[in-house]
Amino acid sequence: MIAPFVRNAMAFGTAAFALAFAASFDANPSLYLYDKFFVNDKSLRQYFQGKSIWITGASSGIGKELALRASKYGAKNLILTGRSPERLQIVADACSESSASIISILPFDMTATNDELHKAICSLEKILGDDNLDCVVLNAGRGQLQPAETTSSSTTSEIFQINALSPIAISQKLLERGILNKEKKGRRRQQLVITSSVGALVGLPLSSSYAASKHALHGYFNTLRAEKTWLDINLICPGTVDTSFHSNYVGGSDHTGDSSNEEKQASRTRKMKMPLERCVGLYISSLMQGNGESWIAEQPMLAGLYINQFSPGIFQNILAKAGPLRLKAWEEGKDLYDPKTWKDIGRKK
Repeated sequence: MIAPFVRNAMAFGTAAFALAFAASFDANPSLYLYDKFFVNDKSLRQYFQGKSIWITGASSGIGKELALRASKYGAKNLILTGRSPERLQIVADACSESSASIISILPFDMTATNDELHKAICSLEKILGDDNLDCVVLNAGRGQLQPAETTSSSTTSEIFQINALSPIAISQKLLERGILNKEKKGRRRQQLVITSSVGALVGLPLSSSYAASKHALHGYFNTLRAEKTWLDINLICPGTVDTSFHSNYVGGSDHTGDSSNEEKQASRTRKMKMPLERCVGLYISSLMQGNGESWIAEQPMLAGLYINQFSPGIFQNILAKAGPLRLKAWEEGKDLYDPKTWKDIGRKK
């Protein structure tokens, strides 16, 4: 009789401690403190100076902001990849305005065939020439805003292709071609960076296939890290960030393919969304720190991750209450990121 009570009390105490400890943080504690006390203009220049960096998903959002900062702080060679050559060129021009970095664009669609991927990697080798590739940032991705039961198999396949299968294929090709290779001498330790999501750590109502694709990334790249100990593999897990990502969903916003809801969501409030500049600042700090995995999220999501880590049963109970509210807000076309929405719907129940 005593053991269950003690066990439950310990679980509750652990969750309460985690919640209180992380209440003012917007990243996991080691990253938050590292960013606060050790990252400055000098350390940023030391990290980026002379590096060759390849960024996918570089035409907008996190990828674009990361490219701008890398060029600002002295990256030697930046290779920018995305679907649109025109949008990539705009980013490349912006990077060139305030830096001496060599900027190259390498258009590539993450749904491309194996042959197209092979050609893209060959083009990457030509761009690099005799330079080593110091850092690969696999950042391209697509989101989802649909209930699990109305998400088509084609939508799930496309999300997995873009978010999981393509990054895996790219990393395999880089290893096969020796672009990522521990045998090359006279260079920095190479980094392979994957933009994951808090959806890889918990269930996300309305994003079942998206969350599943991000879970797959962790299974693969955590295993690869254990096999390739000479390679720094970083999985970075942002929460909701204030970018256009949320208006770029696969499969439309509902089972009819009508995009009206997603357009509304894109133009709604910025509440519960981390500013892009802050997210990328923490993202870069994670690269500098060399963490295997980093969590970057506004409250209360970050606290929720810790509750899930230490007391998953408690978190599942929370999710069971939040899920139907989020689904109802989506059905009514309301702002999913405004706490007032949740309160209003909760009162109606």
